[in-house]
Amino acid sequence: MPKAIWIKNLPRWRSRANSYKVVYCRLYANQTFGILNYQLGYTAAPMDSIKSRLDDIDFTILADLQQGSSRPMHELAEQIGLSTAACARRVKRLEELGVIEKYVAILNPEIMELDLDVFVSVRLKSQGHKYMTEFCQLVSRMPEVVECYIQTGESDFLLHVKARGVKEYGDWMKDTLRIYNGIFSIQSSIALERIKYSTAIPIFKRPIKPRETRG
Repeated sequence: MPKAIWIKNLPRWRSRANSYKVVYCRLYANQTFGILNYQLGYTAAPMDSIKSRLDDIDFTILADLQQGSSRPMHELAEQIGLSTAACARRVKRLEELGVIEKYVAILNPEIMELDLDVFVSVRLKSQGHKYMTEFCQLVSRMPEVVECYIQTGESDFLLHVKARGVKEYGDWMKDTLRIYNGIFSIQSSIALERIKYSTAIPIFKRPIKPRETRG
């Protein structure tokens, strides 16, 4: 299970949205192969308490921004039913809390001639800390890999690779991926057609309470 380790002796930062200061460092660990990754940053509150401080207006703003964040603030405010200043303050607060990580431009892969999607299952020779850490570092330097997940099952990693064609993918796998000698097996699945694609995550305004069970 992920663990949060709190570091106290670090420079402190004051959030405009809060009257107190706090800084945290989270180390994401696995009991089998140790620490894989970490995030060091500033936040106004622990991650598990941030969502509890959001209201329905915040969730509406987030849902709207996920559909497109380039329109002027006054248009967003009008859609939400707030003044421009009030809407801007809420958006700024969501940014400071880390709920909104960043704003990006989503490119058309067909125009960029990167319309081949390959999902690659990778199994390493060992799940030891050395192999897992080295592979994570290797993948992080590959621009062709747009997503990478550690997964359960027979394979250790699932990669989402973008390429201009089957030949380019084959050359990349041979010249880039297979150079790491810690790989035991690679299984590639080529997507034939995209049915759904979205960068928006589902927003649940209210926490789902577990059903009561009768003894």
